[in-house]
Amino acid sequence: MQLELKQIIIQPGTQLLLKDITWPMFETLLTELGESRASRLSYSKRTLEIMVPLIEHQVTKVLITA
Repeated sequence: MQLELKQIIIQPGTQLLLKDITWPMFETLLTELGESRASRLSYSKRTLEIMVPLIEHQVTKVLITA
């Protein structure tokens, strides 16, 4: 079975861990998601963590960068 990114829903304030992700797979995900995504991705030792910050954190980020 293969999932598409559009099938995965992650609620703000939660995280999703995916195991056995290769570096090329990670790079493909970054490309598909683009630069203006709300989610944060981190990769280490074939494990990908996808986090979606709470709305409050996004507001703070905008204020800091302004």
